[in-house]
Amino acid sequence: MDLLTLVRKPVQKISVIQWGKTNYDNSYIILKWGENPYYPPKSIINAIKRSLNAINRYPILMNKLKNKLSVYTGCNVSQICLTNGLDKAFRLIAEVFIDRDDEVITFTPSYPVFDESINMMAGKVIKVPLDKNFKIPTIKLLNKYVTKDTKIIYICNPNNPTGNFIATNQEIEQLLKLNLIIVVDEAYFEFSGRTAISLLKKYENLIILRSFSKTFGLAGLRVAYMLSSPKIIDYITRIEDSLEVFNTSTPSLTGAIASIENYQAIKNNIEKINNTKRLLVEKLNEINILTYPSFTSFIMFNLKRIGIKTKDFIKRTEQEKIILKDVSIYSGLSEYDVYMAIPRDDQLEKVVNSINKVIKNLS
Repeated sequence: MDLLTLVRKPVQKISVIQWGKTNYDNSYIILKWGENPYYPPKSIINAIKRSLNAINRYPILMNKLKNKLSVYTGCNVSQICLTNGLDKAFRLIAEVFIDRDDEVITFTPSYPVFDESINMMAGKVIKVPLDKNFKIPTIKLLNKYVTKDTKIIYICNPNNPTGNFIATNQEIEQLLKLNLIIVVDEAYFEFSGRTAISLLKKYENLIILRSFSKTFGLAGLRVAYMLSSPKIIDYITRIEDSLEVFNTSTPSLTGAIASIENYQAIKNNIEKINNTKRLLVEKLNEINILTYPSFTSFIMFNLKRIGIKTKDFIKRTEQEKIILKDVSIYSGLSEYDVYMAIPRDDQLEKVVNSINKVIKNLS
């Protein structure tokens, strides 16, 4: 029996994203994922530990977290849907809105996981190149890609892996007037301070995605949320309530609640990361490395000025126990582009010294 004949054809066509090795030990400085480099405050860790006393029961804290998020975001509870990480949110959006041959516009370079959720539903991904400054094309030009089959436009803002804002709120509002679903991924909102949330009051077709992974330092707990109109949230939660009643674990919910309650400590970490980012950029610019503007917990830089290719550079930094990301897996980027999360402030000197050493050895 050929089991492959039983697998849905769209699933057969999905390509595994090659992120590279992930299982490094604690002797390495991992700067590959844009994670918050700081451990959550003790108050949050202690709350998570206490929650383990209830892991024999199904989670009951969903409404409590939604109420906390309602105050934090200014949205009504009916506008909030919790998800097991943002990757799960991508799947839910695709499952609700995408039929076979429906079209979704995404931009390149940008986060590729959203594309695969569309492919899974037999939809068609229409990839639109960002301009030379990693911004979306003019609305007039973008309209040429919109057809009767277009359902969704996906905007990663700030963008992963480039770190910049690819669209203004004015441009997002123009897109909303096309009467399509506009998804704005704001996973790094707390680092940037800019959001499209005010547009939720005017448009029912907007979905905003946010995460506790980056800002709040809870990447290992996989908790995120969607903000949208009550109508959209109702359809999305129909799937969750029918197929995955308890989609977020008790420790995850507890950690998220404690993070909001202890936001000042989180904010202090954000400020440290942004300060270290500024110093890192200065150090890289001093050695003639081109850095791109970033409103996130990572930066992207380009090695073409010094004539070193990304693959060679990353291989050597790994020998120094510094792990960076080769962003050549993203279409629209060059063989000289490198992704780097912001290290802890006490790691900055080692990271910069290692980069200098690698450059000298390769030049």
